[in-house]
Order: sequence, then structure tokens, then C-alpha cells
Amino acid sequence: ERFTAIRGHGAERDGAAISVSACESLGDALVGVSGLPDHHFGWALAAFVSAGLTDALDGLIARRTGSSPLGAWLDPAADKLLLVTTFVVLTLPGLDLLNRIPIWLTVLVITRDVVIVATVAIVNLAIGPRTFRPSLFGKGATAIYVAMCAVILYENWIGRSSVWVEVWIYLALAITLVSAFHYIVHAARIMNPG
Repeated sequence: ERFTAIRGHGAERDGAAISVSACESLGDALVGVSGLPDHHFGWALAAFVSAGLTDALDGLIARRTGSSPLGAWLDPAADKLLLVTTFVVLTLPGLDLLNRIPIWLTVLVITRDVVIVATVAIVNLAIGPRTFRPSLFGKGATAIYVAMCAVILYENWIGRSSVWVEVWIYLALAITLVSAFHYIVHAARIMNPG
């Protein structure tokens, strides 16, 4: 098979346009949506690192100039979307990846995020509006997730298996458990201030 892509015009496989709705596999659908040919890990790494750097720059600007209430909701939502999408893609068994995120870690991280959002919603409904600032552990988790994904993308790009992938996976597991426990304790203190 020969994949070609023209920026802004989608991708082709063996000269035929890839239609997302007609794809037989998720991998083909991802190629059709992204407009990038399969196995272009360098482009994936560059896009991911660029997204991470622009997010960090956006956060720095927001802290210096003040963020709007809408921005305060959209920025973390965009972060979650980027990370969840990357986790899912790097977990999919149908993609030919040398290094991948284990499904148990992807499920654990997504479950942690869902539980945090549900807890915030329940506290706000039960007690009234409360502000949940990101904790140091939550920020650390995001940083470790970004670093882990970047390492996995890099190792896939250069085509080697590395012990560093395993190290980052277990760091991500540790910070996920610590940050989840911290959020649970914090929510319990808000629910029972006495």
C-alpha cells in the first residue's frame, strides 16, 4: 500500500481518497482524519510537542494577564482532550506501534478524570458552587502524562523499544494514584468541613 497526503486535502491510499466513513479500520480512519500517512511518527511527535508548548505558553499568558471564566473552563478541557486522544491512540491494538500505553493505564487515567469531574459536579450540586483549583499533584500528573506520551512517540519515531517507556508508564501510574487520592481527600474535606 502507498499512502500520500496533501495538506488540507486529506489522504489517499493507492491513489484512492480515504473516506473516514468508509474505512475498514480505526487506523485508516485516523489517517483520513489527520491527513497524514500511516507511520509518520515524527509528525505526530512534532504536533504533540507543539500542542504542549503552545498550551504552556497560553497558560503563562493567562496567568500574567488574567483568564476569562470561559478560558478557565476551555483550557483544562483542551488539555484533557489532547491527552485522552493521545492515550487512546497510543493504546489501540490495531495500530502498528512498537511502544504503546497499556490499556490498564489508559483506563485508570480516564477513570480518574471522570471521577474528578463527577465529584466536582456532585459537590457543586450538593453544597453550592465551589472552586477546585488544580493541585500540585494534578499539575504533576499532567506534566508526567505529557512527558510519557512524548517519550513513547519519540521511541516509535526512531523505531526502538526502550526501558524509558516502562519508567514513564510506572511514573504515570504512581502520580495517577497519588493525585486521585489527594483529590478524594480534598473533596471529603469540602463535604465535611468539621
